[in-house]
Amino acid sequence: MLFMVKTIDSKNQRIRTVLEVDGKNIVLFIKLRWLGAVQKWYMSVDDENENTLIRNVPLLCGESFPTSNLLRQFGHLAFGSAYAAPLVERPTTENPGKNNLGTDMEYALIWGDTFAE
Repeated sequence: MLFMVKTIDSKNQRIRTVLEVDGKNIVLFIKLRWLGAVQKWYMSVDDENENTLIRNVPLLCGESFPTSNLLRQFGHLAFGSAYAAPLVERPTTENPGKNNLGTDMEYALIWGDTFAE
């Protein structure tokens, strides 16, 4: 099952969310930060006790599944898969940009079950 993470209109955001991953509910703190110097969004994720799971993963769109999974190299941690996915047929930027990341924008952060290869 896939879930769209609700983001807010801010260049630095911290989102507490409860997601169903691998058949169980988990609490995550997702931090999204826009870094203007390189024109990219970066994501960090903490668990429910605010222990770091990952830091500074760039939100980039991959070519195809499973390479588009932002958390592919962290599958052993079993906290899901995440994708920066276009919501429109022809987005104005190749990856999420400063003003087009959000549930009602051109790109969204999508979360799902842990993908095991």
